[in-house]
Amino acid sequence: MHIDHTRRHSIMLRTVALIALVGSASAAAADYSSAEIGCTNAYNMVTCASAVTESSCTNALCLWVDDDRDCKLAAGDDTATAWDADIEAEEDALQSAETVCENSASAEDDCTGDCAWWTEDEMCTLSVTKAEKLLDDDGANGGTTAARMNSLFDEITCRHLDATAAACDAVDGCAVMNVTMDYGFWGLGCTMSVAKELEVIEAKCGTNGAAALATAEAAAGISAAKCAVNEYVKSKVCTACAAGSTNTVGDDASGVDTECDVEFAVKASSASRSDISFATIAMVIATLLACATV
Repeated sequence: MHIDHTRRHSIMLRTVALIALVGSASAAAADYSSAEIGCTNAYNMVTCASAVTESSCTNALCLWVDDDRDCKLAAGDDTATAWDADIEAEEDALQSAETVCENSASAEDDCTGDCAWWTEDEMCTLSVTKAEKLLDDDGANGGTTAARMNSLFDEITCRHLDATAAACDAVDGCAVMNVTMDYGFWGLGCTMSVAKELEVIEAKCGTNGAAALATAEAAAGISAAKCAVNEYVKSKVCTACAAGSTNTVGDDASGVDTECDVEFAVKASSASRSDISFATIAMVIATLLACATV
């Protein structure tokens, strides 16, 4: 299902994403924050990024930055100020591998293995899969890991694509952004969709940061209602699949109607036809044998 988004993508961890309102967060901590705090921050980053104008950047979690023309996560409590320390620890964990990638290739064809080509900046960078493994091995919380995965996915997969449905929306996880600032039209671009960002974070976080997830979904206009396993969407309502059919969890109840998988029912029907065929063949053979003995 396609979801339209009007926003600027701001989860770019190569730049400063946390704006300190009172002092600055300490960058001396070597350990990551808890899974709940890290996941809450990752979701809150998405909430702020969903606001594309100063007038819409009203959430208490966020702060409008004129110089960047962006709505960013604002420090102000222990949860938010932990983000800087998490990002510094993450950068330390990835720095060596990133340097290897950056120095290994100057052309896309040579950027292989644990590295991936960032077309927009014409450089070889760390792949999403490798970054995830390194951060998992380093003990990073799910939110910090997911945020970096999203940043890399956006750089590698979406940002160089033309801002058209055919080029951008056709790629899973990418969406055309239509950004209008308070002072006028800003432009179009291809970026990672909010739905995909949240999907990646939720996969790494599980139930951690659940309240922040709900806030991010609401800010982006995404329904939090998801159908359970063996349910499908019918007229905006999660409905149980018919006997003999199945469906995976997660159909969006606010979206279009979906269907259950009736593969098992088809197989059962095929088996019945096979039984009939064998029975018919056996009957013919028995008849021929009976005739031969007369």
